[in-house]
Amino acid sequence: MKKLLIIIFITFPLYANNAIPEFNLDYKVEKEINKELSIEEKLRLSLSKKNLSDTLIDYLLAQARHETGLYTNSLTKKHNNIFARLHSPKDTLSMGGFAWAEGRKGYAHYKSIDSAAISQIAYLGRMGYSMKWNNTKEFVWELKRRRYFTAPVERYWWAVELHYRNIQKEKQLKQPS
Repeated sequence: MKKLLIIIFITFPLYANNAIPEFNLDYKVEKEINKELSIEEKLRLSLSKKNLSDTLIDYLLAQARHETGLYTNSLTKKHNNIFARLHSPKDTLSMGGFAWAEGRKGYAHYKSIDSAAISQIAYLGRMGYSMKWNNTKEFVWELKRRRYFTAPVERYWWAVELHYRNIQKEKQLKQPS
């Protein structure tokens, strides 16, 4: 009996003090890292995993900034909907169309920013978008032709263009001199 107690006493504290806290620590660290990323950093990371060009990613970031009011609207905060997408049964990543915006119900709810980003790329592919725009004007005109938005095209384009220019300036500031 003493041998059994000694074995339990020696083995259990080593297991309890080493293995479990390490697992919990890793989980907490991972959770903190994800918490510290901004919405735009999460979005850029998700889009970059899809082997998209930097230019295309910047167009999509500019569009997301415009659609979300710099990630401050309720669709973004409550529903991870960063492209103001309506729910569609074809959108397998949308968890339903119960989100409200601009007095209208039917906007998609996404589990995460990553899901919303992947959904947007899938949508553009499914709808046959060219994905090879030379500038923001071409990008926005294709969105308008396909009825992605209802605002006047000039207003939408100018907003996306301003966000795109800011993204380019931010990237230049981050580059080492």
